[in-house]
Amino acid sequence: MRTAVATVLLIPAVATTSCSDDNSTSGGPYLQIENPKIYSNTNAVARIPSYSELGCEIAPILAAKKFTDNPDSLQAHTVPLISYDIRSNRDWEVFVEGDNAEWLRINPSPVGSGDGRIFLTATNNYATTSRSTSVYIRYSDGSYSDASLAVTQLANTPFLITRVNGSDADQITFGKNSATCEISVSSNIDYFYSTEGDFFKLTETGNGLFTLEVEAYPQDAAELERTGTIDFKGVGEYSNMSGQITILQSIRPEIVTEGLTDKTISFKATDKAAFSFSVLANYDWTIDVDLPEDDKWYSVAPLMGLADEVVTILVTPTENTDKARSHSFTITTAEKNGEKATLTVTVKQAGDSGSSGGMTGLAEPVKWLFSAANMGNYTDAFVNANALQAHEGKGYISYTHTYADQTGIDDPDCKRLIGSTGQPYITGAWPGDYWLFEVPVTKFQAGTKVRFQGLTRTSATGQFYWLMEFCDGTSESDWKPVIATQTETVNGQEVTYTHAIPTSNMSMDFTVTYTKAIANGSVKFRMTCMANWQAGGGGALANPNGGTIRWASSEGTNYADSPSIEVVD
Repeated sequence: MRTAVATVLLIPAVATTSCSDDNSTSGGPYLQIENPKIYSNTNAVARIPSYSELGCEIAPILAAKKFTDNPDSLQAHTVPLISYDIRSNRDWEVFVEGDNAEWLRINPSPVGSGDGRIFLTATNNYATTSRSTSVYIRYSDGSYSDASLAVTQLANTPFLITRVNGSDADQITFGKNSATCEISVSSNIDYFYSTEGDFFKLTETGNGLFTLEVEAYPQDAAELERTGTIDFKGVGEYSNMSGQITILQSIRPEIVTEGLTDKTISFKATDKAAFSFSVLANYDWTIDVDLPEDDKWYSVAPLMGLADEVVTILVTPTENTDKARSHSFTITTAEKNGEKATLTVTVKQAGDSGSSGGMTGLAEPVKWLFSAANMGNYTDAFVNANALQAHEGKGYISYTHTYADQTGIDDPDCKRLIGSTGQPYITGAWPGDYWLFEVPVTKFQAGTKVRFQGLTRTSATGQFYWLMEFCDGTSESDWKPVIATQTETVNGQEVTYTHAIPTSNMSMDFTVTYTKAIANGSVKFRMTCMANWQAGGGGALANPNGGTIRWASSEGTNYADSPSIEVVD
């Protein structure tokens, strides 16, 4: 059984200047505490739940996050919690009662003269019991006064947190080779642990740390995977608290690639340079290209690799002087107990715009790139010109506000903006407003399939119901929804929409088929605001507000999830 040990972190003193309006020693001595002032309460944390001139209560955890969010938040904050004014006409000293009251500190100094101010800071209380002390203010000559504060730090909530190699995880997956990892337990209760499984060993190393050692998978095993568990459980009154980590060891064939996006490689018509990506598999593997002998327009090398070795694959195209083309090749591992892994990679090459019947405008993907580095390039184009040009290819994004058209009133909240992330967004959305994506094309043939991808989100006070359409032709009557529509009664009216835009990023990824050709025009996607209803559930607005809707991107994908439009097979 393990006994929880709380780590106390002391907060350094907070510097300030003591004020002294009257240091006169004439008249009878007096010493008073008054005017408590809270410094650290926020919307996220109430560090001082209650207070008065007689004392205060301090929360157990002083970080902005709860301990259940992330064990790293179990750190005291170097912040002043509460201050008290000292009113006196003598020199004075502050004493914290008890030898074990290091969790509470008086800043900037426990010694003062005349009028002054003291600040209280504290460390986190990890224990499931509260702790209290008294703060006494006395005259420097040793004589007592009635000035004192009763301070209590509340008990912490019981917690039992397990982590694997420093990260939250309830399952660890291993391959066929032996391996080790570290498991840590943060807890303020007594607990015990048990294991189930004969292919690993758990060794306690102290201070809540454990080393997990997993054996190599038997070569002659009939099964492709095996599992075990590690269970941590509280004792006594905390027996209902537990944490379990599942140990999974698998020898199923697996292929991992790096450098591929959506398992697709796209070339321009004039490209002749190789594209590279890496392959790692847990068994030997081969590549099957299967191109016709008379049309080997790209090559792949090498065509095989060994288990557990990272291999760089080169895919090299020839220049394309004809229409767009596409083909796929397959990576396949050796078989293990009747199973093998396969991965299909699609290779695309745009057509030559000058060839007979060649399409222009979408011969290659049109992509935007919303990043902080592009903010300067996008601000004027979107905010002023309302034509946000694509980063690759030729295409534009615009937004049309319609509130003034409907009411005859210009609203100052109706704005187009570029954020510090380079993402375009607007405020003051109103029913009838619309985003427009437009890509100029020629020789665009009927039957062409076009894929749209992007991330979007709204704020809690932004509009919720939107209709995404594509223009299947060139006239206003050619607009069609990109997916099946839904209906909802909003403000007493039935609303038709395709997307209810949330306050967190929502991925849009759909493919539409054009039934009409476009000889000389544009491929268009339009997303229209369909109702006056806030995404956060706040109901209808009286008029446009500062609520936002944006097209987003994420740093984790290197902003590759910015909007894109491309022709697909």
